[in-house]
Amino acid sequence: MNFLSLSLFLTLVFFLAFWMPRWMRMGSAREKQGPRGSQFGLTEFSEELSLFPPLRHRFDSALPPLPQQLGNDCLTVLVRSADSLYVYWELTAAREAAASLAYPREIWDSAPMVLRLYDVTSGQDWTVASHQEHALLPGSDHWFFHGLVPSTQYQVLVGRILSDKFIPLLISGIVKTPPAAPSSIIDPLWPPIAGLMPGFVGAFVPQEDGDVPTSPQRAWSALPSSPQGAWSSPQGAWSSPQGPWSGAPSSPQGAWANPETGGSS
Repeated sequence: MNFLSLSLFLTLVFFLAFWMPRWMRMGSAREKQGPRGSQFGLTEFSEELSLFPPLRHRFDSALPPLPQQLGNDCLTVLVRSADSLYVYWELTAAREAAASLAYPREIWDSAPMVLRLYDVTSGQDWTVASHQEHALLPGSDHWFFHGLVPSTQYQVLVGRILSDKFIPLLISGIVKTPPAAPSSIIDPLWPPIAGLMPGFVGAFVPQEDGDVPTSPQRAWSALPSSPQGAWSSPQGAWSSPQGPWSGAPSSPQGAWANPETGGSS
């Protein structure tokens, strides 16, 4: 019994001597730090873990949705590339009702709606120009044209076919597709480099004396600040005065020499 009492006494002394000071230090440190997770003025918030992240609202989620139609008759053609166009339109019921007055109602409603693309490059009116035709489904309001000809003027019409006669309802403006090659109009201060675009450079014709240079053979020579023809043309481009880039060592005592032989590499 005496041995058991002695063991309990020693255990209590060990606990008081070693663990109590440590607990007291930890408590004082927590008091200095403040509430848990509030270091640097931050507050800790906890939430349940979820397999699905919270949805982020769009910046315009509070705004009303955009209307599908604006109530205006329009037909717009946008040039996408040298061989493609994008067309969108809106045809109001009032426009159709006004156009259908000259025809029986049942015939007008059964007439197919079509989209026509006219080639008006030569300047003729669309009524005599060549065209391609596409049938439209009810409710259609846009179309993509692909495989067109570069540098060509086009005009688009929407209408109905009645007794092999085209009745236009919407007519667009005339647009022109860009060329499928670099432009021939060159800024004299930014000519193409022959080494990078050999086929492109050969397409230019030198101008007469006194004209603004448009070919790379003469464009750089127009710069008044080029000493002794420095940076003059692709034939001598990047050749500074006295030709320091001609291969002679330009550093003292052959710096940039081959370290193994001591001479020029």
